[in-house]
Amino acid sequence: MSQDVSAWIEAITYSLKINDLPMRLLALHDSLQLPIVEIWLGLLLGNFKLEQKGTFYNSNEIWIG
Repeated sequence: MSQDVSAWIEAITYSLKINDLPMRLLALHDSLQLPIVEIWLGLLLGNFKLEQKGTFYNSNEIWIG
């Protein structure tokens, strides 16, 4: 899947459909087994809704939903 943004977005979309929302970024990372950079870029370029619930540097509190 390297360098295939549409495949990253498709994988994210599928994972979000089969899991409960909202979903933590790190849980999405665990379910996809993609590098975090590819997930992050897929989320940003795929116009997914992201919410930061914790402090700025706390990646445990980034939610997708």
